[in-house]
Amino acid sequence: MIANSTILQMIYALEWYDVPRSAKIDLVEFHPYLTDDDYEKLYYIKSQHMVELSVSGLLFSLVNNRVLNNQGPSFFKKRYVRLPVALVLGGLFTYALNRTLLRTLLTKDLKEEGLDKYYALDLNAEMMKQDLAGMGIKI
Repeated sequence: MIANSTILQMIYALEWYDVPRSAKIDLVEFHPYLTDDDYEKLYYIKSQHMVELSVSGLLFSLVNNRVLNNQGPSFFKKRYVRLPVALVLGGLFTYALNRTLLRTLLTKDLKEEGLDKYYALDLNAEMMKQDLAGMGIKI
């Protein structure tokens, strides 16, 4: 009989296998052999990335609000119209900044901390699914 910890590692490995290869943070976070020290590094990097996204979103929204108020058509002089438009535009600009610059920095930070070793796992997913099915665990 296989130990429960081995079964859990197999299940975690299959969950990791289903993560898209482009989701670098999730590949590291769901890796079955992630150590506590590496998880702390990952948590710090993730929190820094979220702070960068939040600050850029807030700044873009504030700038868009100011531009719409001062240079936009008179329709945007009303606050209840201007604020949602400024928030949406701030979100779009933040998304564009994230796709062009911040994701590159995130990947670079992961590589500098040595967390890119969690991008790969020698895994025969079909064999693991069959083994778990033989134990009565459906994945």
